[in-house]
This record gives sequence, C-alpha cells and structure tokens, in this order.
Amino acid sequence: MLLNQLKKFIFHFFVAVSLLTSTSVFSQLAEGFIDDLIIDRSNPATFPNAGEVFMGTIFNDSGMQMFIWTKAGRVYVGDWNGSTYVIQSSPVLNIA
Repeated sequence: MLLNQLKKFIFHFFVAVSLLTSTSVFSQLAEGFIDDLIIDRSNPATFPNAGEVFMGTIFNDSGMQMFIWTKAGRVYVGDWNGSTYVIQSSPVLNIA
C-alpha cells in the first residue's frame, strides 16, 4: 500500500515538473514573428481612453491605418506616422 502511494507521488511529481518546465518551449514565437508593443493603452498620451480593453485590430491594405475595437464598443483609427501609430482622440464608431 505504501509502495503504491510512493509510486503515485513520484509519478505525479515528475509529471508536474515536466509540465512546469516545458511551458517555456511553447511560449516562443514562430520564426519570422516579433512581439513588439505598438500602443501602450495605459498611457493617455498614446491612447485616448487609457486602460480600455482591446479586443482586436485589423489593418488596411497598405498597412498605414490600424483599426482597434475595444470591449466597450468603440472603434479607433491609428495612422502610421513613420515610426508608430498615432491614435485619433475620438472613436470613429461608438456602439457603447
């Protein structure tokens, strides 16, 4: 009985350790992808409604405009200025 409990403990211990150490392998970006902060939504200077939750983004065909929709039901437009996207202060659509 004690031997079976010890075997179960050792098995679960190794499963837990292997799962905890293998998560870093799956968190890597695929070849050719980058992780870069485009807009700091906590900074009112870069996003008009600081702290609003982004739900998604989409870009126009040229990539010069970025459309951001938020959980609150607002859609903002960001225009590319050569180095970053400048978000317009008022939403282009507000269904809140």
